[in-house]
Amino acid sequence: MKASITFDIDTDCLSGYTDEHIAALWHIAQANPAEHGDHDAGYIAGLIGFEIIKRWLKHAPVTLHRHQPKDHYWSILKDQGKWVEPDYRTWVPNAVLEGGAA
Repeated sequence: MKASITFDIDTDCLSGYTDEHIAALWHIAQANPAEHGDHDAGYIAGLIGFEIIKRWLKHAPVTLHRHQPKDHYWSILKDQGKWVEPDYRTWVPNAVLEGGAA
């Protein structure tokens, strides 16, 4: 027997799910067959991960998300170019934006 199973994840409702449900969603997000680097797959996994972290730190009033592992790389990308519309999934170097050669 072969079956295909689809999961719908409503990221606006993460805070209302049980811990068990959130744990299952984390595994589902990691098992997503999308290619590594897929924007939406990473975004959903990140939201679920942040919900898990938020629950762990529920009793410790600290600023969340101030420092992230890839902040350094994002800062370099931001300084050297920008993400462009309409979907902000395309990065263009400053040289191109200023009319120079890339």
